[in-house]
Amino acid sequence: MYYEEDIVGIGACRFVGRGTDCDTITGNRIQDENGNNLAAVCSPPVRVRVPAGETTDGGQTNQPPVANAQNVVAPADANCQAQVTPQQVNNGSFDPEGGAVTLSLNPPGPYPKGMTPVSLIVVDDQGQSNSAPATVTVMDLTAPMMICPDDIVRTAPLGQGSVIVDYTEPAATAFACS
Repeated sequence: MYYEEDIVGIGACRFVGRGTDCDTITGNRIQDENGNNLAAVCSPPVRVRVPAGETTDGGQTNQPPVANAQNVVAPADANCQAQVTPQQVNNGSFDPEGGAVTLSLNPPGPYPKGMTPVSLIVVDDQGQSNSAPATVTVMDLTAPMMICPDDIVRTAPLGQGSVIVDYTEPAATAFACS
């Protein structure tokens, strides 16, 4: 089990008249199982090891935020890349204590055509952080175009069944990010 250090506010104590059957240590107060304050003579504060997420007075410490990410598909721009925001990757991340969270992506982008693994990083207002993996997929969604010449009309001379016509061959554009 992981432990955190917590300053209790009292050190070694000699209890006056009650022995050492105390249940709760809060600040400089020592209480028995009935909540009665016990008289004590104490030395300087000591560090007490308590389970992570708990304090010596039974309260809770700040919990890290919950990071939830989703994969994103984005269209490529004229430079064959896309900018994706942390909000697009976020899928309901939150702070268990209800505080505000800040979102960021690592790497931050812009992202090239293809698949890029990213981490959504969530930081709460107490500085605790968490992350979740996702994939940003950038696709070239620009359809190729056919460029055709204008209509050509030729009349065959009388008595001829055909005529030779010169024309420019149609051209096609490729995908922008081929």
